[in-house]
Amino acid sequence: MDDLKGSQFENVLFFSLISDPCKKESSCSNVNKAPAPIQVDLDLAVLVDGSRNVRADQYEGMKELLGSVIEQIAVSSQPSRSDKQARVALYQQVPSSYAPTAGQVPVQQEFDFMRYKDSGLIKSHIFQSMQQLGGSSGLGYAVEWVITRSLLTAAKPRKNKMVLAIVGGETSYWDRAQLDFAAKLARCQGVVLFTLTVGDSFNSTQVEELASLPLDQHVVHLGEVKRGEQEYAKRFLRAFLSFLKSKESLLQKLNFTNIFLSIPQTRGLHGFKSNTCTNPDKTVTR
Repeated sequence: MDDLKGSQFENVLFFSLISDPCKKESSCSNVNKAPAPIQVDLDLAVLVDGSRNVRADQYEGMKELLGSVIEQIAVSSQPSRSDKQARVALYQQVPSSYAPTAGQVPVQQEFDFMRYKDSGLIKSHIFQSMQQLGGSSGLGYAVEWVITRSLLTAAKPRKNKMVLAIVGGETSYWDRAQLDFAAKLARCQGVVLFTLTVGDSFNSTQVEELASLPLDQHVVHLGEVKRGEQEYAKRFLRAFLSFLKSKESLLQKLNFTNIFLSIPQTRGLHGFKSNTCTNPDKTVTR
């Protein structure tokens, strides 16, 4: 066990959680029972691509998926207190034809971490209040804002910080350098970047550049966001959230702390900051 690499261990742990050997057989009890919401110490910031890259039916599919994902999380009833339960914030990219200047906000806030104390209220907002904005995409500036102005400044922060970015197309030319900076910023700050792609007009290089490593744990392709694709993504995300919850407690039990601390941030180990990340090498317009 001493020669087990951190990344190998992480993959084994994750895929043991996502695999489902239990079929609909008599030996499986409660196979149709809905699983209990996951208790995870997490601030989850969802960033939706409502640009013209996303068709209206795909956008509705996104909303359905988000509703089912929220059902799987035990949302804190006291978001202003450190109760080790999850909080959710929701943002959309603001359409623009140019890079935002000082004082301009590149996202539309649907709600922040303090707004809702119940998953049912979050779902109601998603289905009844959230509308597609259209326009062009500025994903890099939006992700950077969500990290610096939401996740890193929230009162009573949770232990894990995650951006769930839903991407429907290629980001604008004026945003490409910012996308690289946002990805570096997330790694430096220990923020998990999980990416869901929609349709087929996204840029694979940009998606892979943005997502945390390893990519097979942090990127899911939704295609047309039909029911089967939604179900797969929902199950994948549930396994991922269970993984976040389980990793720390398992490390403590097995005393693997030194193994994980020895792995650089680029291995995708969340919560451990690399010494090379002290100053991301780009000036940002805020």
